[in-house]
Amino acid sequence: MSTDRTVANFHTHCYLCDGEGAPADYARAAVERGLVALGFSSHAPLPFPVDWVMTRGGLSRYSEEAARAVRVVDGKLPVFVGLEIDYVPDLVAPDGDAFPEIELDYIIGSVHFVRGDADEYLTVDGPIDEFLETLDRGFSGDAKALVGEYLANIRSMLTNYRPDVLGHIDVVRKNNGEDRFFDSSARWYRSEMMSVVEAAAKNGCIVEVNTGALARGKNVIYPERWVARELVSRGVRMMVNSDAHRPDRLTFGYEEAFALLRSVGCRDHWILTHSGWRSLPIGDE
Repeated sequence: MSTDRTVANFHTHCYLCDGEGAPADYARAAVERGLVALGFSSHAPLPFPVDWVMTRGGLSRYSEEAARAVRVVDGKLPVFVGLEIDYVPDLVAPDGDAFPEIELDYIIGSVHFVRGDADEYLTVDGPIDEFLETLDRGFSGDAKALVGEYLANIRSMLTNYRPDVLGHIDVVRKNNGEDRFFDSSARWYRSEMMSVVEAAAKNGCIVEVNTGALARGKNVIYPERWVARELVSRGVRMMVNSDAHRPDRLTFGYEEAFALLRSVGCRDHWILTHSGWRSLPIGDE
């Protein structure tokens, strides 16, 4: 896969948010690995204190670093500038006008926070200790309520906004290995997830297969297989991203991701080009 000129990555995080390395480092790694395109998607600023997002003032530095990365690759592959913008109801949303001071090629819309009974913003995809804190402080230990709030936020985002890409659709599964907190085969969960699938299909955004958890030692790919199958059966466009937080992880887990897509009948994946979004064949294993 490292020399296959059919793969790309549009979900990356550099040192300006919670990643390692500069955009130029990712660009060099993308050329070395034979990617067909690269996109930067650092975490957009949030209106409350979070130490893993960019500051509003850092957006100009982000633009400068991205421009430097374009110069570094010197035409060897197209490089695009995006943001991963959180959806937090009534506060921030993946809207093209959210950050007018930066010119964007694309937006990833994601949900990382829920509110719950604590009346504060708590993350759903942090390390296990943070997840436990969210579960206990925000939902009195009720995992079903936590998951329901997360999926309701995803549906609300897809109903009211149209990001180019939907980020890690079921990231709430990150710490749920062996169904530790909720049964992902339960009827209520499948019903909730199906409503998200329908919302994504109606929205028309691209849904990513995200391998970021694999790089963190968790045997999880977003979305899980049955969700991917339902998305593909509805004609939802799919793409593969590694959610890389280091340049050497640009294609981490891609073999597994493309195998998942092939197994559910998906025959192409989507990338951004200078002429717009286009599909590329996945091909045989």
